Amino acid sequence: GPQTRAALSATTTTALLQPTTIPAGVLFSRPLRIGISGADVAALQQILIAKGFLLFNPRAKPGYFGGLTRIAVIQFQKSLGLEPVGSVGPLTRKALNKLTGAL
Repeated sequence: GPQTRAALSATTTTALLQPTTIPAGVLFSRPLRIGISGADVAALQQILIAKGFLLFNPRAKPGYFGGLTRIAVIQFQKSLGLEPVGSVGPLTRKALNKLTGAL
């Protein structure tokens, strides 16, 4: 209704596009796919936000691999010339580990 629209208008887009950096030293060591939760998923999301593939959403549950994370992973994989499968397997993990400096 009108109150909700007014509240949404009062928020700035910077709240939705929170800048972030790539987490240093994070080692991705397990497959990640829809339904998985954990600190490694949160780190993945942080990377995807930093690279512009995922928008920061203050209402989202960080560390849960859902549909939006899957879509962002597909875009990340396409950008690297990897098969866009939407889950994080060995080749995507290797690319992520290079980004974090873990390899």
